[in-house]
Amino acid sequence: MLETVWAARGLPVTAMALFDAIYADDPDGGPSQVRMYRDLREAVANLNDTLGRSGVFVLYDGRAKGWRLEILEGEAGDLMPLLPQAVTRS
Repeated sequence: MLETVWAARGLPVTAMALFDAIYADDPDGGPSQVRMYRDLREAVANLNDTLGRSGVFVLYDGRAKGWRLEILEGEAGDLMPLLPQAVTRS
């Protein structure tokens, strides 16, 4: 999920795009839509906990109706150790 919002470079990412990232390995495409939204909220909370005090968060932008990466303090480079190599090269 972090890879997906990072690749969007601050632009909002739809819930459907995040579902694709979360359930990419599920041959059925994931559970019911109600369960997917519940899982998405939990995954965002867990990701934000993992990011901790880095000053980087995944936030919901109600106006744009999507999730986006927000860097509140520090530098984007502070996040690099948490990102997969494929994302950091782009």
